[in-house]
Amino acid sequence: MRANTWERQSSRSGILKNRMNRRRLCRTLKALWGLLSVSWMIVVTTSPLAWSAELTSLGQVTFTGHIAHDKDVSAICTTGEFLVIAADEGALVQVLKREGEHYAVLQDVVLDTSGKELDIEGLACDGNAVYAVGSHSWKRDTVKADKSYTKNRAAIINIQPEPSRDQVFRFTVDTEGQASPIEKTSLRAMLDHDEIFHTFSHVPSKENGIDIEGIATRAQRLYVGFRGPVLRDNYVPVVSFPFTNPVAQSTLLFVTLGGRGIRDLTAVEGGFLVLAGPVGDGPGSYQVYFWDGQDCLPGTRDTGQVGQCTLLGEVPAADEAKAEGITVVAEDDARYEVLIVFDGLKNGGATRFRLPKR
Repeated sequence: MRANTWERQSSRSGILKNRMNRRRLCRTLKALWGLLSVSWMIVVTTSPLAWSAELTSLGQVTFTGHIAHDKDVSAICTTGEFLVIAADEGALVQVLKREGEHYAVLQDVVLDTSGKELDIEGLACDGNAVYAVGSHSWKRDTVKADKSYTKNRAAIINIQPEPSRDQVFRFTVDTEGQASPIEKTSLRAMLDHDEIFHTFSHVPSKENGIDIEGIATRAQRLYVGFRGPVLRDNYVPVVSFPFTNPVAQSTLLFVTLGGRGIRDLTAVEGGFLVLAGPVGDGPGSYQVYFWDGQDCLPGTRDTGQVGQCTLLGEVPAADEAKAEGITVVAEDDARYEVLIVFDGLKNGGATRFRLPKR
């Protein structure tokens, strides 16, 4: 009898201890969760790369007329009432004229008559001058499911230059939208001999090789932004130079975009808007930053100050869409209104967005 009583008391004592232990564990977990929540809030509110509000869509913009390579639109800029677009296929850019709420194709401007693809990845307008830049990239052949294993093995080891991509173009547009004769130059010699770029100059694009995808203009200089290479600590190169043939003088700057490369950039008051996206062909988000135009590489210096890149927001996009080109259509003290085009969507899926200044 005494043994049974002792066993019952021991059992009750064990149950009580277990309940107390569970209560202590719950209190501890709640306290830890509170600490983690506070820490997470601190990270979100203090880290410029954690803020990711989407840009506000103002609706799509309609293009009428024949859009060349209409699912490969990669670049855009505006000059007066004209919109200039280009695809990364073919060898031309197109001038469109605003007609009410849409833009109509006015003229095709052939940049090169060789018949080779130029891989135009960026456009910039400065007054009535239009600049177009090729990617200056090498490529690796693609493998295809309908080819033999032997042919795909040969394709994947084959990398080759594309000299037709190594060009920067300039022309002007008159009041009727007609283009002047084309001027050309190239950054190839500079890239092959630069201390940083020469290491990447023969590496295929999309594999962190050289891949120019953006161009802007300010104060008689061009700024070209690189999708790749992205260097250690996520520094992305931007090269500034005057349009001359050959390019005799250039300045190398760096920006940081959270591990992304540059898909385009466009000049605004006090700096540039930078459209950023994945370096490779895999999935990833697209974002817009404000860059003040100064070198973001840290360290004490004799003149100037460390540049700043500020995240303005995420670009909402369909799964098959890649944000490739951005141009500013309006700007005031509080916000920008931009037009973004997407590779993979018909007619570039041109969409107007509003985003706040920060």
